[in-house]
Amino acid sequence: MNQNDSICSPEFYRDTGFDVICSWLKDNCLCFLNQDFFTQLTPSINIQKISDIQDHCDELLSAFQRKNPLPLETIPDISNWIDSLNISGFQLTPENFRELYQILLLSSRIKRYLIKSDFPL
Repeated sequence: MNQNDSICSPEFYRDTGFDVICSWLKDNCLCFLNQDFFTQLTPSINIQKISDIQDHCDELLSAFQRKNPLPLETIPDISNWIDSLNISGFQLTPENFRELYQILLLSSRIKRYLIKSDFPL
């Protein structure tokens, strides 16, 4: 048995609570497209990848500790109509426009948040 087999075993998931965490993330994610991602999530044994991810997580954790969390809202699913924007003469419905506007506003808030001096990525 190699290390990857032992880390990805059902016993490891249960003993570490990884399955509980994945279930919580799936149930509480703000974009339903991520639900499948969290269902398929597996632990990594790549030390460099883990280190890189933790470096970036420290900055976000510090923001929460400063009581200045990342601005998050529900992200609308525009995947069923976004490709239609390539069609000449296509017009957004009022609901499509609202969803697109919501994504643009949220993206703008997140960008402003991440370019502050607290996030030297």
